Amino acid sequence: MISEALVQQFRTKGYAITPKLLDDESLAMVRDVFARIAADNRPGDGTPVVRNNLFPSRLHLKYPEMARFLRHPAFIGLCRQLIGPDADQTWNQAIIKPPRTGGRFGWHQDAAYEISKPLDEGFTLWIAIADTTVDNGTLWVAPSYWSRGLMPHIWDDKVQEFQCQFDGAPEPTEKQPVELKAGQMLIFSRLIPHASGANQTDKPRLAYQVGFGPTHIIDSKGQPFGDRVPVLRDGNVIDA
Repeated sequence: MISEALVQQFRTKGYAITPKLLDDESLAMVRDVFARIAADNRPGDGTPVVRNNLFPSRLHLKYPEMARFLRHPAFIGLCRQLIGPDADQTWNQAIIKPPRTGGRFGWHQDAAYEISKPLDEGFTLWIAIADTTVDNGTLWVAPSYWSRGLMPHIWDDKVQEFQCQFDGAPEPTEKQPVELKAGQMLIFSRLIPHASGANQTDKPRLAYQVGFGPTHIIDSKGQPFGDRVPVLRDGNVIDA
């Protein structure tokens, strides 16, 4: 699905940006699901809300079309390239920043929220369901810190989140925005520090984060890591 150069970039730098890999029909279906989620969200309905951003997870359990989408040939191809013949889906989460009100999300490493063993196997996809820009709150990454492993995180009561520390500072000295067209993806390690800005536009910023990993990963309690939904076994696709 991606060039050998991008595979090597991911393996040596912890991230890579793909060309457009998703077809317009699939993107339209996901946008429709996200619109329903945004329309149905009410305070107290159980959908996590952080600084007015919606973070509904495990969409494959509620929306059969999303379960099928997670077997898209693009995901299957990336699993074969980056993991091998046996792979599981470990996580999936919509990230919806409403227009003008969707807020910033601070610097963090995903690995800090749940320690896995091994710490950094598999990959995460951050998928642009619509175009993402600096103005609408796209992701920023700090790839030069990836090789440091798990970095300190401090809980910030004011914003109610863990904040990654960069040699004692709250911001990295080197960072870059990841602006994507709909259907492009950021492939990244759970150790890449990343953050996102506020949505200052009149349209929602729509992204979908999906994790994949080998079958042997466990969590800090020795249990299977994440959702552990079978995707590939012996190179064969497991139906949703």
